[in-house]
Amino acid sequence: MTTRRIGLRRRNDLSDLTFDQCHELLHGCALMGPMFGFASENEMREAWEIHRDELRDEWRRENPPATRCFAEWLFELVPAYGERRTTPLWDRTSAQYADNWRIHGILHLETTPPAQESQAAYLARNGELDADEIAFLEGEHDGTAKIRT
Repeated sequence: MTTRRIGLRRRNDLSDLTFDQCHELLHGCALMGPMFGFASENEMREAWEIHRDELRDEWRRENPPATRCFAEWLFELVPAYGERRTTPLWDRTSAQYADNWRIHGILHLETTPPAQESQAAYLARNGELDADEIAFLEGEHDGTAKIRT
């Protein structure tokens, strides 16, 4: 995907994404800070709708199977199925700080040890895995199963 950098000037034309806007859609935050991302969540949603397929393809090329980019969680998966389940670690240590951990209103944590169920477990539970991801997770690629809760 081709991105180009622009200055701090806001624009309504979202046909091109800046590097930071792309990063925010993929990972949940603009790399250089909030002033370099989207002006609003509505603008972010509009950009996701325009660039959804391109961003999904980029995500799949650069990330493990059975994971999704942040915008897909924010605009599609969480509204359809709710948030990923939290683990006992989260319940013991972090629940009181939930609002501090939310990104655009949702929990999307990748911690060690895990505070939420894995993306793979959530996607499997909700029927959102494709055949290649299922084969990967069932260990058909190397004999090692990858789904964890």
